[in-house]
Amino acid sequence: MSLIRTAAGYRAAMQQLEANRSLLAAETETLLSQDLTSEQAERRLRALHMRITDLESDVETYEAFRRGDLSGLEDQPLGIALIAARIAHGMSQATLARKTGLDTAQINRHEVNEYRSAGAAHIALIRQALELKISYGVSGGVAAEDRVHLERPSVTIRAAVFHRSVSAGIGTQRR
Repeated sequence: MSLIRTAAGYRAAMQQLEANRSLLAAETETLLSQDLTSEQAERRLRALHMRITDLESDVETYEAFRRGDLSGLEDQPLGIALIAARIAHGMSQATLARKTGLDTAQINRHEVNEYRSAGAAHIALIRQALELKISYGVSGGVAAEDRVHLERPSVTIRAAVFHRSVSAGIGTQRR
């Protein structure tokens, strides 16, 4: 999955999808005019089919986030959950930057890196801008597993942090 993070990225993915579909139709027609078996033609088109399937999945995921449907985030990193929450909130990176006082370029860097290098102060600013609640807990008296809970009135995101790796699951969907 290649996460679409912006409206411009969405438009570019839609253009790529349409171009790949047109190419598939043209290639199919060309291959049918050749003396190939259907298996040979399928083999030649397999990579293009896979690219179209991947783009369709990326577009569907972005559209789901825009609708506020975050149900596909189970076992995804916390950074992806934060990006999805921003998209579900209807907020651009520039708007999030204005709300946090950070540069748009910094928000973009955080999102490209899925917030892996973001410090606690930046996460706190983003949390406030997205109206999310983050709570941590330690199990077994050892910090081997921290629980992260993000919520806003209509969206709940749960994540588990295991020594710098993060996994996110969604509790409810935005209406």
